Amino acid sequence: MPTIKINHWLLVWSLLLLVGLTACGQAAKPDTTISASSAAQTGSDTSQDTVKNVVETSAAAQAHAPKLGETVASAEDVTTPRTHPGGEYHDVATSDAVSFQPYLTSDTASSGYQGLVWAGGLLRLDEKTLDYIPNMAESYSISEDGLTFIFHLRPDLKWSDGQPLTAHDFEWTYNQAKMPEHSWPYLSQIDFIQSYKALDDNTLEIKIDHIYAPALGQISG
Repeated sequence: MPTIKINHWLLVWSLLLLVGLTACGQAAKPDTTISASSAAQTGSDTSQDTVKNVVETSAAAQAHAPKLGETVASAEDVTTPRTHPGGEYHDVATSDAVSFQPYLTSDTASSGYQGLVWAGGLLRLDEKTLDYIPNMAESYSISEDGLTFIFHLRPDLKWSDGQPLTAHDFEWTYNQAKMPEHSWPYLSQIDFIQSYKALDDNTLEIKIDHIYAPALGQISG
């Protein structure tokens, strides 16, 4: 009988010990789960911080971006210095020019040489104001309907041989450019011109067939 009681108590203690160990094992698991959850939460917080920083940076950049109709200009002076007039200019081309006649050529070499030889257009752009100012024409006027342009040439215009350069020379050049046999590749840029006439030696009349915003620049350049 005492032996049976001892065995009974040993069995009870064994069961209690087993239950205790099992409980301890289960109690230890939540620590691992909590650690993994904390790590995931930390990663999520980091991602959210990154997104927030990107959004804030983008918003700050857009706040300083120019708005519609706003003029953007540098505070510093960007005027080209003109303190050393004169000197020599050397230009090198990798090919020969085809011709000095603008209406016969479209190659880069010819255009480069022509730009060095010809005096420019009737008007030119002021480098500071970007307004059209006199060049070969000393003045000009535009009709109220915007379709007729009158240019009054400078009386001192001359060719390189000293001969007078007149409005008739401008008209002749325009007619050469319009001739189909010359196949001028830029003819489409002046197809809005209706007539091109020299009224006298110093007066040029140009009419266009419709209102065209870039007309003044294209017929006087």
